[in-house]
Amino acid sequence: MGPYARTSRSLKLEALPADVRQALQAHQDKSNLGPILDDYLECVETVSTKRKKGLFKGPGDQQVTSYAILTPTWLVCAAKGDSGFVSVLSVPLVEAVAEDYAQSPYYAKIQDNGFHITGAFTGRVGRHGMNGSRSFCRWVRNGMPGTLVKR
Repeated sequence: MGPYARTSRSLKLEALPADVRQALQAHQDKSNLGPILDDYLECVETVSTKRKKGLFKGPGDQQVTSYAILTPTWLVCAAKGDSGFVSVLSVPLVEAVAEDYAQSPYYAKIQDNGFHITGAFTGRVGRHGMNGSRSFCRWVRNGMPGTLVKR
């Protein structure tokens, strides 16, 4: 069991909180990506709440909400912790490698789940067996012709 309890759900891009939508737009504009989110395939929200260990929950954010948005050519991730600051990363699928966390060497130390994504950025996208994230997981596992590479 990992350090966070997680729940995931699929949602429409239009249902994202206003600050997250603004951060996504700012990221697109700053990076000159164009309208990459116009034809998104899947959007998944994951809420991660830190589990209590002993008497206290420990340092760091107590809750992090992350958003994974899959398009035909990009994977875009946004995250917001307790501070309310929204960070956004993106990677072209042709440059991304997805590894199931449960198959990685890190799983022996921390039993958790998700995908470890490497490419222009490094990070982990939540996948928690919830109905809302199953479609997204199929896309990542199966890849798309000529795009996402699997390990």
